[in-house]
Amino acid sequence: MRYANRTLLRGVLLTFLMNRMSPVLRSSARHGPVVEESPVQYMMQVLVPTVVVRLIMEDVRQDEETALETLKNSTSLGMFFHEEVM
Repeated sequence: MRYANRTLLRGVLLTFLMNRMSPVLRSSARHGPVVEESPVQYMMQVLVPTVVVRLIMEDVRQDEETALETLKNSTSLGMFFHEEVM
């Protein structure tokens, strides 16, 4: 249940992805919209969840479906232990 604090993890991943991906997304946006949302919304709604699932898959050697279940199952525990982050 190491992935219970999703909010903190999302913040860390968002910062990392913004540093790495913002220039790429901005550059691509010059040629037309990459996504309907802003780069930050795209990162929060698409990239961060994808990275979290991939980290779980790699860390505990799970397939994608099982990793998604691990993430879902740990959410309530994370919210209980990390209320101040919510």
